[in-house]
Amino acid sequence: MNTSLERHGRLRPENIDPHHFTVSLLNEGLRSGALTPAQLERIQAQLMSLLSEAITRYTRGESSSVRTETAQGILQSLLYSIDICLREMPAPEQAMEALQGGGLAQTHARGQEIALSYVEQARQLLREVRDTRLSVYLAAYSDTIDGGIDDFFEHYDVRFGVHDTTASIDYPLLSDDMSWTGVVYIKRYLESLKLENMLCACYKPADIGALLKGCGLKYRMDGPELLVNACELILKNALCSVLVGRGADDLTIGRADIDLLESRLRRLEERRLPELLQRAMRVVLQQLGIDDPASERYFLPFADAFYPEFVTAFRENALAGLFVTAREGSTSSRYYFEAGKQLGDEQLRAVIDRIRGCRDGERKADIIESEIHSVEDLVEVFGSFSLFGGEYTAVFDRMGDHELAALLSGLLEEEPLAAGPALADARWRFDDSEPGWRDELLNYLQAGDPDRSKRVSRLAGEIRNI
Repeated sequence: MNTSLERHGRLRPENIDPHHFTVSLLNEGLRSGALTPAQLERIQAQLMSLLSEAITRYTRGESSSVRTETAQGILQSLLYSIDICLREMPAPEQAMEALQGGGLAQTHARGQEIALSYVEQARQLLREVRDTRLSVYLAAYSDTIDGGIDDFFEHYDVRFGVHDTTASIDYPLLSDDMSWTGVVYIKRYLESLKLENMLCACYKPADIGALLKGCGLKYRMDGPELLVNACELILKNALCSVLVGRGADDLTIGRADIDLLESRLRRLEERRLPELLQRAMRVVLQQLGIDDPASERYFLPFADAFYPEFVTAFRENALAGLFVTAREGSTSSRYYFEAGKQLGDEQLRAVIDRIRGCRDGERKADIIESEIHSVEDLVEVFGSFSLFGGEYTAVFDRMGDHELAALLSGLLEEEPLAAGPALADARWRFDDSEPGWRDELLNYLQAGDPDRSKRVSRLAGEIRNI
């Protein structure tokens, strides 16, 4: 262990730029006292010696000098390889010791070996990206993975241009740090694209195609020619769907959904909106079954990245512009409930009177199915003593998982509840004096398919936590 690092101030990792690791590490070493000026001079001399040798190889021994631009490029390549090697070390202190040890040539050589291993990893990633490619056609996406990235492998020069990123990459990522260069950037790009492919695979091609078509109509362009990230379109609509109480698998957003979202947001303090988006993002991933650490690290930050655009649109009453919405008059809802479709008081009373006038449970269910399209109205109907016993079952049988979950979520206690509680373990907020439909709902779920009961319970917990 180099005791000089122990005698002086500790290196601060936050002062070390991963994109320019060696240079920033040397600067931090001088600042902290871990590196002396004399040591720095020796390291610089080694670097100049490496540069001289590289220039001689570059000119095949014909000259020891080249144009300034060429020399700068070769120096960048040397530092890039050294960066790769030092970044692989467990901590900045070990990297500093490697520099102080005098083996800069060995560090550079090891960096080139790692760069070549990255190239092979990137080739394999490209194969996996092609195997899991988007199920719909996007020109920029196809051009990038079918030819654009191949340019990188064809022109990559690990000797004198290891830092270069010669590739035709047109497709934008959901999250792309373009401060990286060379094979590190290509590898990171393909790792990200593979994760995005995985998320997109959770949706039907027709649903993604409808999003692209809608986006094309919005911007008066042909959908496949759009320079957009498919994952971003999906996540925005999925977030909206979850925020209005539907499932992340439903990407169809209508005007009523936007109105309902605005109504819910206005009941919240603005300072709570970042947390709301973060929780909704977690629900989206949970519902899609995406729970591996790499995916969570990549997708969860989208909530924070989306927030400035989201809150600005909310303040300006322009939320509709954030999402790809269904065209006017289209029958978009696959669900029994339609967001924002509450009846007026007189209309609701008239429906309840019609239900009371029926003696057949199926006929009552017909009226409810055709006239009631909001959770709030259905609760009013259930609380009006218009149905009895098995008549509730006739209504529940016509409801999907999300509708039952929306109804069930209103019975859960107000405090946050972990997604997916067992019905027997959940805490309910009603007493014996209230109408019996709540018991009928719980009995219906507990008597049915156990897997469905768990699924509805999980969805109810997620809706309550939004």
